[in-house]
Amino acid sequence: MQPPQINRKSPATAAAIAVHPKTAIHLGEMSLIVLLAMLMGGASIVALGSYDHPLDPIWFRVRYGLVGIPLVIFIATAIFKPASILQPRFVLLLLLWLCFGTAAVLSGLVNENAKALNDGVWLLIGVPCLFFYALPRAAGRSMEAVMAWGLILGHVPYAIGSVVLSPPASLPYAGVFSNSNQLGITMLTICCGLLILLNKTLLDPPRPFRTLNLFGLSGALILTFGLISISNSRTSLLGGLIGLCVALYPAFLTLQRPRNLARLLLFGLGLAGTLMLYWGNDLSAMVQGLEAGYDDKLESNDTFNGRSYIWGKTFQDARLFGYGSNDYFMQQFNLGGHNSLIDILGQNGLIAAYLMVIFALMSFYAAYRFFLEQSAVNPYAIAPLLVSILFWIVSMAESMFGALGRGLTIAYLLSIGLMLYRPQQNSRLG
Repeated sequence: MQPPQINRKSPATAAAIAVHPKTAIHLGEMSLIVLLAMLMGGASIVALGSYDHPLDPIWFRVRYGLVGIPLVIFIATAIFKPASILQPRFVLLLLLWLCFGTAAVLSGLVNENAKALNDGVWLLIGVPCLFFYALPRAAGRSMEAVMAWGLILGHVPYAIGSVVLSPPASLPYAGVFSNSNQLGITMLTICCGLLILLNKTLLDPPRPFRTLNLFGLSGALILTFGLISISNSRTSLLGGLIGLCVALYPAFLTLQRPRNLARLLLFGLGLAGTLMLYWGNDLSAMVQGLEAGYDDKLESNDTFNGRSYIWGKTFQDARLFGYGSNDYFMQQFNLGGHNSLIDILGQNGLIAAYLMVIFALMSFYAAYRFFLEQSAVNPYAIAPLLVSILFWIVSMAESMFGALGRGLTIAYLLSIGLMLYRPQQNSRLG
């Protein structure tokens, strides 16, 4: 008779049993979401100020901290991740960006402007290394989900801070921002993340709490659209409506899960009925105020609120390598370009602007191809397409590029990166 064997486990084995692999992956994803939320939300701090109402310098130090810490951690994490594989069918995007970055560097050299030269080096080297490669490699195959949650959690504090610290009292509503358009753009950024999750949830197979998730996402979208509406930001409202159509289209197209859509419709009707029952008069007054605000904009002599003059003058003054810095807009108009392509045209010149137009068009095509190829295996395949659409809609009325940009800018660059480089199959977060 053999003596009973004692099952002895080493501390390492015990630790491995204590932390289930799925739990480790979940914790890893949560850490990445928090870091990306810090990065995106920190980048958007610049939206609190404007040319007329500059930010206190302390906010820039806060911004550098919120942006710098996640970037360092992402770089360190990427070192220990499996190498990503360059996707040849999207390599033209990388080449176009490198040409654009080179044009920006040449603009700084030709105009002998140190700031423009530094920005050009960042665009040529920093952006591809960090946002096209290192961050997607650090997040692995969970990049799309991490990006969606990062957009939401990184910008929700702005929404909460606006409602709590500066409750809506008059229209247009600006919240804690220097002007109402910045509130609208920030809410559209939250809306982008919510739409990615909504599309994924609608196309999900039956799972526990799926209906609850749909209701939660729908409620959050209604609140977001409400804040966009009272900001009187036409560009953000248009972007949100187009994004909603894009997010819902695959679900309507397949019609394989009509119950989800029916529940979504019933929830919307029920909520609308409740709002009309209890706050009908207040809502009616608010709608009238919104209509008056939009009518004032449409009936003004310049529908683009002065932007058309800035754009026309910039085209007239356009040079091959631009003027080397944002001083051109400040000297000529005491305002920014209010358009990402116009900004590039004035600062970096015709070559850089043309390259960015081509890059934008190619990014739409690549995002659409990515969606078609990945939709059967990737529940977040629509993310690059949604981000690209909303980013460029906003970019037509606001300046979204810069040394770093804002949260939506970072999401756009990450979308390019996750199409360019896909992690190997043995990625831990795959």
